[in-house]
Amino acid sequence: MIEDCHRWLNENIGPDGFAKHGTESSSGEAKAFYFRDLDNARDFMSAFPSLRLADGTLSVSYSSPVHDGVWQSSELFGLCNLY
Repeated sequence: MIEDCHRWLNENIGPDGFAKHGTESSSGEAKAFYFRDLDNARDFMSAFPSLRLADGTLSVSYSSPVHDGVWQSSELFGLCNLY
């Protein structure tokens, strides 16, 4: 799948519109993609819906700058993780 991602990025965005970095993780290979344009990021996620957004905001250890305290379970459902 990574090769498909690279091909799509080069064909649809071009080398000046994104950056990528890779590492090993506990579950195998991990890649990070960075976009200069939010529309390109949205198009990329639409082209590869099985990829996961690994921003960590769904982790129980996540600390939000706008929330000081312990998350209650009722607050976690429906929580937008894009801030």
